[in-house]
Amino acid sequence: MLSRRGSGTSAAAPTLDEARLVDPEPRPLSARRIAASTPGKLTLVGVGLIALVLAAGALTSVAIVAREQRINTLHLVTGPLTNSTQELYSSLSIADAAATAGFLSGRVEPAAIRNRYNQAIGEASTALVSTTSGVTASDTEAAELSRNLSVYSAIVATARANSRVGNPIGVSYLNESSALMHDAMLPTAEHLYTKHAEAQANTQRHLAQPPWVALALCVVALIALIVAQRYLARLSRRRINPGLIVATALMALLAVWLSVAGLFSVNASAHDMAAAETTDALVRARILAQQARADETLGLLRRDTDTQSEQDYTRHIADLERILGEQRTTPAPTDASGRAVGDAVAALDGWQKAHRDLRDRLGAGDYVGAVAVAVDGGPDGAPAQFMRLDDALRGDIGSLREEASGYTSRSWTSLRLLDVGGATLGVLCGFAIGAGLWPRLSEYR
Repeated sequence: MLSRRGSGTSAAAPTLDEARLVDPEPRPLSARRIAASTPGKLTLVGVGLIALVLAAGALTSVAIVAREQRINTLHLVTGPLTNSTQELYSSLSIADAAATAGFLSGRVEPAAIRNRYNQAIGEASTALVSTTSGVTASDTEAAELSRNLSVYSAIVATARANSRVGNPIGVSYLNESSALMHDAMLPTAEHLYTKHAEAQANTQRHLAQPPWVALALCVVALIALIVAQRYLARLSRRRINPGLIVATALMALLAVWLSVAGLFSVNASAHDMAAAETTDALVRARILAQQARADETLGLLRRDTDTQSEQDYTRHIADLERILGEQRTTPAPTDASGRAVGDAVAALDGWQKAHRDLRDRLGAGDYVGAVAVAVDGGPDGAPAQFMRLDDALRGDIGSLREEASGYTSRSWTSLRLLDVGGATLGVLCGFAIGAGLWPRLSEYR
């Protein structure tokens, strides 16, 4: 019931709820709202940039370490193994050619031919040891080749002993040793050489490729730093951020360093690969020449005008002409290499002329005259022209090996300190980015 005005009773006065005076608990911000705020954006930019420059530095270091490991493998393992198998393959062919040539000189071969044979056998034994040192994959082939080398040397010794006493069966023993060489030993040596040469070429192909991934990441990090500076300039209305400028300069230094060092390394590796390819061609050319010389002398020993030896000689000479022709039309790695190939071609022409003379004399029944052309014949004879050819190829192979080793050393030198420098510059970039963004973040506290 309402009270009347002027009566002694009044309405109850409103009361204050003190609980309403307490500030309500703040609601936590969501991750999306934090990220959308200016401090959140700056934090994300900073974390992203730091992660990017650290990744660029780390990837550069990893790429350079991997490249250095390949260069070490090429210099200490693959290259020496390829050279050893080259020496093995060549030495076996030289020994076979010298053994057959010695029989044309009479009962006792000249000291020069005997020394050439002994030296070739010794070099083959040394190369065989070097080829199989620490390489388990070729142990079976090497063991077989080592046994066959001992058997071959014994058969040649028996053939020589029979030849000294005038026993014609010595030629049969020589045929047996030559068959062992051509049917078993040379194919095995060729397989070993081809396997190691392919491994060397594979390593060189990897080294001839620039470190594209590391370089691309450095460029991406550099672009990201430039974009971040423009964004920060619009956000804070400050055109210059010293920390980000330092980080940009450091990343630009890393990108330039990697580009220049990679360019020099790739250029040296490309020259190394070209020298190795030319060396491989000349090694095969020299082996073909040795085999053709063995075919030539063995055909005379058999005293036939149309033998398998003559057919093999023709095939080997054709392959030799093809290789030398390709080398003449291909730019030589060095001027000396080009001159050596030219000398080899001229010597091959002289040798073929002497061989035609030999075959004409043999066809006319002048066996003694044919032997004279094959064994002596003066400066225009078969042995002189063959030695001229072999000396040209051997000298060029040696110079190309030295050149390839020099290119490998240059490739290594160009990458020096870049593995450590890449990681260091990446870390310094990260600190510079943090130093550049921290003052801006502290303004929002």
